[in-house]
Amino acid sequence: MSYADLTFNSKNVLKRFSHQRRFDTAIKLIALNPGETILDYGTGDGHMMALLKETCSDLSIVGYDPFPDEKIRDVCLRHPDIIFFQDRKFLNNSVFDKVCCFETLEHFEYPEVQDHVDFLCRSTRPNGKIFVSVPVEIGPPSIVKNLVRMKIGLSHNASSIGNILRCAFYRPGAVKRVKEDGGGYIQSHLGFNFRKIPEYFRECCVSLEYCEFSPFNFMGSLTGSQVFFCFRKS
Repeated sequence: MSYADLTFNSKNVLKRFSHQRRFDTAIKLIALNPGETILDYGTGDGHMMALLKETCSDLSIVGYDPFPDEKIRDVCLRHPDIIFFQDRKFLNNSVFDKVCCFETLEHFEYPEVQDHVDFLCRSTRPNGKIFVSVPVEIGPPSIVKNLVRMKIGLSHNASSIGNILRCAFYRPGAVKRVKEDGGGYIQSHLGFNFRKIPEYFRECCVSLEYCEFSPFNFMGSLTGSQVFFCFRKS
């Protein structure tokens, strides 16, 4: 099943609504300006790059993902001026006006996550912005998410009742997160704590400008299934 079918094209109404709102929120927060250079780090199927280009055609967009979805080819064919790399070394010494990293950092823990954060900061020009989104996997939203996953047969690893309750009661640290390869990749979201993200960026001399929850922001993480952070590089 493709990433699109698991998210913004999901047959499940809640998942589809949540992820469609996530992309709408991302476009709003990035506030594109003609002529900007943008890096989409962990671009997956390239859907975000396509949305950026369709929202503002006068952009220079580079995407990176070591294990991209096959649909990235379609995006690059539709938008031939988009540049895509599978090897991060080709981005060394490149800097961008805005850097996006959506639904990626939740798949890593320290020290691998710090390596990715450091690279995001190095890739941002002075006074540039970094936009990060990660899922909310603690508190009430975690219960809803895991129930939906069970219902559609897509439960994450370690999805025991005990672990789900630990996350629901804000004890994600009690859930063991298993790294599945040499790069430290973790498939499951269970046990991920979005509150750690600003801590990693503090090490990079960037400041947190704001955070916003999606699909609803009015009660913070109680009504948000994803959270967006906007950082500015000094």
